[in-house]
Amino acid sequence: MLGDQYMRTRSHVAHWSGGHAYGSVSLLFEAPPPELTIDLHTDRPGTRQGVALNFVRRKGRIAGQLSERFVLWEDTAPFPVPASYVARRAPFRLTVWNVWEGPHGATMAWVADAGMVVREEGGGRLDLACSSGPGGVRFDDCSISLRWSDEVGFALERPTAPAE
Repeated sequence: MLGDQYMRTRSHVAHWSGGHAYGSVSLLFEAPPPELTIDLHTDRPGTRQGVALNFVRRKGRIAGQLSERFVLWEDTAPFPVPASYVARRAPFRLTVWNVWEGPHGATMAWVADAGMVVREEGGGRLDLACSSGPGGVRFDDCSISLRWSDEVGFALERPTAPAE
């Protein structure tokens, strides 16, 4: 299970099929993107899924709401969803991870078989293929796409695992 690897290595990285799966990834923008668009597509009936966003040490704006952290659910957010930074000073770090609804309405992440693989990055885009926690590793459970102006430079920060 991916979650077991996260716990064992005390990181958000797991080895999977010759590559890596991540519990979360971060985008570090050189400047605040004028508009950031978040999209989510799901393909796992019976499991409510979403995307969690953390505007690290800054506030973001989504649907008129200001916060550092948001969870956008597949059945309540009008995807694609526009988002923006409120701050105009660095750092502009956005951490992203997939979530699903567990027992008793709990928001679940980083356990069992949850994780993401980076499908595409660069040119103002990041595409993530996601596996929810229950039912085995399946990176077609949902996909998360982020888009922004390709004029805004960024670095994708993937978690690293300590040497085993």
